[in-house]
Amino acid sequence: MMNMVKRLIVLLLMCAMVVLTAACAVPAATSVDQADGLDSASAWPFTFSTVSLSGEEITESAFAKNKLTILNVFATWCPPCVAELPDLGLVAAEYAGKGVQLVGLLEDGVVATTGKPDDKVIEQANTLLANAKAEYLVILPDAALREKFFASLQYVPTTFFLDETGTVVETLIGSRSAEEWANQIDAVLAKLGSK
Repeated sequence: MMNMVKRLIVLLLMCAMVVLTAACAVPAATSVDQADGLDSASAWPFTFSTVSLSGEEITESAFAKNKLTILNVFATWCPPCVAELPDLGLVAAEYAGKGVQLVGLLEDGVVATTGKPDDKVIEQANTLLANAKAEYLVILPDAALREKFFASLQYVPTTFFLDETGTVVETLIGSRSAEEWANQIDAVLAKLGSK
């Protein structure tokens, strides 16, 4: 009986480790066609006006410049989010100039009660990105972005693939390696090419 209890404990610990390496609060990296609450037929004029971590003003026009925008929602407190930053940096560099852009959306970058930037979290995010050598645009969530993408958000990292019209064409939950990201991006680009 004691041996069975030990096996159960080991099994539970192994399951917990799988959950922690895939996403914060997600049992495994999962692919869905679209997230609950997001209208897959929605197109611009979905508008927003926010700032990047460096303070640059960013609007939806930054998303419309490419065939595919990959919006990766992450948080500084999430180990899988932080662990995949180097891979995302590699992917951003690999697809630069190919009609694909990676944009990070810092979930914990603003104070929830005020909507104002959280300077401490922004500093931490900048340090994490620099240590990971991840050089891509990271933005703070304004009210419109929170309403559009956080309404159904249950886990981080969650990544939304948007075409040039703003349509969410794919949603992924969980972290991935650079190779897994490249395979997913190529599949989405092939899907968009066939439209």
